[in-house]
Amino acid sequence: MKKDFKQNNAITLIALVITIIVLLILAGVTIVTLTGDNGLITKASDAQFTTEIAQYKEELNLSILEDQSKTYANRTQKFNENEYNKIKKLIPSFNRKYENILVIEEDKLVYKGTDETLYRMAVNADLIPEDELLDDEILKELQPFITEWTVEDGDSITLPLTGYAHNKYNFTVDYGDGSAIKEVIGGSDEDMSHTYENAGTYRVTIKGQCPDFSFGGISGNTRNNTAVSRDKITKIVQWGNVFKNNGGLQICMNIDFSNCTNLKGPVPEPTKNTFLNILSLTNMFNGCAKLKSEDIPKKLFYNCPKVTNYSGAFKNCSSLDKIPENLFKNCNKATNFAGLFEGCSSLKEIPENIFSNCTEVTNFQAVFKSCSSIKIIPKDLFRNCEKVTTFHDAFFSCASLEILPIDLFDNCPNAGSFFYAFGRCSKILGNAPRLWEMFPNANGSLCFAGCNFSNQSEIPSGWR
Repeated sequence: MKKDFKQNNAITLIALVITIIVLLILAGVTIVTLTGDNGLITKASDAQFTTEIAQYKEELNLSILEDQSKTYANRTQKFNENEYNKIKKLIPSFNRKYENILVIEEDKLVYKGTDETLYRMAVNADLIPEDELLDDEILKELQPFITEWTVEDGDSITLPLTGYAHNKYNFTVDYGDGSAIKEVIGGSDEDMSHTYENAGTYRVTIKGQCPDFSFGGISGNTRNNTAVSRDKITKIVQWGNVFKNNGGLQICMNIDFSNCTNLKGPVPEPTKNTFLNILSLTNMFNGCAKLKSEDIPKKLFYNCPKVTNYSGAFKNCSSLDKIPENLFKNCNKATNFAGLFEGCSSLKEIPENIFSNCTEVTNFQAVFKSCSSIKIIPKDLFRNCEKVTTFHDAFFSCASLEILPIDLFDNCPNAGSFFYAFGRCSKILGNAPRLWEMFPNANGSLCFAGCNFSNQSEIPSGWR
């Protein structure tokens, strides 16, 4: 009898333990269901944020309309209040939990928080200012630099590191084929090269500190075997923020994909920190013949505070038929645009404001050389470029050019060279601008060689 009693107790205890375990598992599942990334509570919270945003936007718009009606639509100042109480007056339903997270700037609701989920939702809800880049301090996964490479069986690739003595390389690289992650600590590190056993397209992920990535580099980087790797890189997936240097100069050198003939778009938009420490973007996409206009993000150069040299950035991009508006809007430190769009044979038009904020530029040599599809030059193209000293070859061999504004160079008092500036532009109509009178000391040799202006006989022989 005692034996049966003990057995029953043991069975009951085991059943109790099993029941408790099952209850714990169910409780865990319930907690995850409620609070996980895709949990009910999280989804409810996200839905609430979205709903409240829509409500705040509507009330802000009503406040703007009311303000307009009071001032007969002649509003001289947009709502731009950051203090909670003033915002609440504009948006009566504003929730205190969003204090200092949602603010009003220039009549627009703006997100200023650092929560990754809310940030993503704010991007989708158009709560991030137009001129602001993605914040990779919030979106952690945007930090790696990711590219795609397409190879055949047994192909090798070499990362284009220039190996300058002052550069401090310290990054890991995942070559995307399941092989071990490698660590690179020098510009001639053996792990900067990799051989693929099987053909395919692989994503190469760099995390850490990589001061440069230059297919132009030193003499084409033939010493590092990157010349033969150029045709294998096919896409930039993500810029990240790896271009930094803790070496002697605390700066980064060039980032370029020179002659990467199979590189296709779209080129991703940079983050706030992508080009923060870059000094030069010379030849950035030189020879990338497959890149199209729609592949270039308009904010590509929005945050390049130290870059002065953009020479050859789109040279020989023969598929580029249009330049994004305001592409160089924030490039007020730029001094060198030599060969910027040279050889862009499909380029049909030039935005009038493309250089409007580039007040420090001194060099426009060959800037649109051999752009054989351009017909018109905007009259205010160089209106704010008072420091320019050279237009050498600027529009040489623009074979379709028909209109050359008489006052194109009126605000360029320091111009010293017009050598071959409009050579072989045989279709230009009307009179030539009297540059020989405006710039009597400039080098005008062959400036109008091969042209047929109405006032051709007035052009000094040296200028034609």
